[in-house]
Amino acid sequence: MNRAGEPGDEADRLRRLERRLQRERTARRTAEQIAESRTRDLYEANRDLDQQIMERTAELDRALVAATRASETKSAFLAEMSHQLKTPLNGLIGMLELVDLDTVDDCNSERLTVAVHSARRLERLISRLIVYSDLDGADLTRSPRHRSVVDVVSDLHDRWSGDCLQVGQLLSVEEIMEADIVVAHPPLDLALDEVMSNVVNHAGRGAVRIQTRLVQAERTDEVAPHDVVLRILDPGPGLPAESTVEVDCLAPGDPTRTADRPAGLGLALIDAAVRALGGNWGPVIEGYQNGVAIRLRAAVPAESA
Repeated sequence: MNRAGEPGDEADRLRRLERRLQRERTARRTAEQIAESRTRDLYEANRDLDQQIMERTAELDRALVAATRASETKSAFLAEMSHQLKTPLNGLIGMLELVDLDTVDDCNSERLTVAVHSARRLERLISRLIVYSDLDGADLTRSPRHRSVVDVVSDLHDRWSGDCLQVGQLLSVEEIMEADIVVAHPPLDLALDEVMSNVVNHAGRGAVRIQTRLVQAERTDEVAPHDVVLRILDPGPGLPAESTVEVDCLAPGDPTRTADRPAGLGLALIDAAVRALGGNWGPVIEGYQNGVAIRLRAAVPAESA
């Protein structure tokens, strides 16, 4: 037996160190092989993902080009259709009016009046269809054309007060809005006119009220922290329940559909105009009156933004 510190002990210690070093080398080679394999797998996965992204991007680009072309084709078709339809229609209306001037027979005169009225309704329907097509899916949230809410409502009252009086309605404005609150207005005017047209034609006799108010915006927006709500209340039965999806005018939804069918061009125009401005709308009930409420974000004119 060797004594401690003799050459035999030193040899054993060296052999143990060599075996440990060999194990460490083997473990390191194994770890390097695993790391290399994982890196290779990751590289191949990234390469495949990059290829898929490139293919999907190309598909989206092709789809965008196709959609743009389809939109341009639709716009061109609608412009041509408008011209083709309105030209003979204007001629028809003009000739009917001339014939009406030369007609002394009461019976025929009444028939001509009905014909002229129907032709003008058809003309307005064509115009509204063109406008709806232009607004459907449009984004006008950055519209540079703004007006004070007070002016929008005042002009709405001036445009419709006479028509309301003719059918026994008293139109009033309940102003609770600061004069410097503005909204993007051209499509809003269209939506409000559609609402008032429905009121005049279907609501019956009684009071019609236009209300405005500010509500806290659901988003954080230091420039426009409030939304504008405009309500038109009338003595009529309101929108048919089956033609609405949402009962709360402040909730998103599509009030223009009954099941899978459109509820009407008037409601579709209101919906397209309000959505183009980034708002929502729906029916409301207040006491014995029903009506429509439109909610839009308060805007900031381009010159002061």
